[in-house]
Amino acid sequence: MVAALKEENRITELHVEKEKPFRVGNIYVGRVQSIVKNINAAFVDFGCGMNGYLALDRSERFFYTKQARPGNTTCGDELLVQLEKEPVKTKLPVLNGCLNISGRFAVLVHGDSGIVFSRKIRSRTFQEEIRQQIEEKALLPENCALIIRTNAQDADREQIFEEAALLAQRYTELLSVAPYRTCFSCLYRGEHAFLELIRDYPMSSDLHVVTDVREFYQELTEKLPEIPARFYEDPQLSLTALYSLNTAFDQALGRVVWLKSGGYLVLEPTEALTVIDVNTGKCTDKHISREQHFLRTDLEAAREIALQLRLRNYSGIIIVDFIDLESKEHTEELMQCFRQELAKDRVKATLVDMTRLNLAEVTRKRVYRPLHEAVRELNRDAALKEAAVKSEESKNG
Repeated sequence: MVAALKEENRITELHVEKEKPFRVGNIYVGRVQSIVKNINAAFVDFGCGMNGYLALDRSERFFYTKQARPGNTTCGDELLVQLEKEPVKTKLPVLNGCLNISGRFAVLVHGDSGIVFSRKIRSRTFQEEIRQQIEEKALLPENCALIIRTNAQDADREQIFEEAALLAQRYTELLSVAPYRTCFSCLYRGEHAFLELIRDYPMSSDLHVVTDVREFYQELTEKLPEIPARFYEDPQLSLTALYSLNTAFDQALGRVVWLKSGGYLVLEPTEALTVIDVNTGKCTDKHISREQHFLRTDLEAAREIALQLRLRNYSGIIIVDFIDLESKEHTEELMQCFRQELAKDRVKATLVDMTRLNLAEVTRKRVYRPLHEAVRELNRDAALKEAAVKSEESKNG
């Protein structure tokens, strides 16, 4: 499945998801297979054909359904684990014993306490009002914390309280049935990745969803009925063709991105980091100075780079080689523009600094896999499936 986000008549995000036997957010009854004391971690079989990595630094807060020695995690123990990160290349999936159940306005977290607000919610009045009401209504289960998300500040207060009560109910029901479920059972299914993208989008935005996947449409209308959604059916014109998604993918996977001014970017993702080079290219203007010419190109590049990070899902360390500017004021203007553009990203992206070599350092939190990796895996799976079909046909033929 493919999802695209279109803003101001331009596609700004692309996501690819293949069918898997598990989803991030799923909660399982897992069994400890081995413990590595020097890294204080355990490897847990959660029933999906592979072990997951589980840090034990907060093991006293885990929910065990079977434990040989209370207070100590040992091989053979059974406990609830939540899939936090999918396996990436040679890395195992990451599990978490401090479970969380997410809603649109709040997240209920097992193993913590208190009410925490998103950093973007700065209104003290709002915080005190919500905290007081949640405490008075006794909406927070024991040994749980509630994280109030950014979207909550634009929501009706009763919606927040209703969702908090629903999360608490789901959590209580989950823990009540867990001791009676067999090992490797999935007790809670995380949301579809695309549904999570929609849920996390700011409530204040004018968001409309169009999909041609009936299963996803049904899940969306059931779980997020407040989001305007339309099921698309047209045998003459596919949704992919209507929004030129193939062209968008070709551009998002390309090495070079041209700027309107005639300059261009070269983007090189590597194992350790991503490198982006800014070039003047065909950009010429005889009516302005060389310095102004470079500044204008850099400013346009800064806006485009911030968008490309979202579009391609680049994460980790990103190094940007802007065109060198002589004026410190111009350099600061460029950095300020870059910070403002990065702040528009729903995934946390931070401009660290400009190095002595005039390279801009950026870090971006890893939430989704880079687009090129997701597409490569999808193409590889399709090629293997095609090869298997041909092999079967040759045997039968």
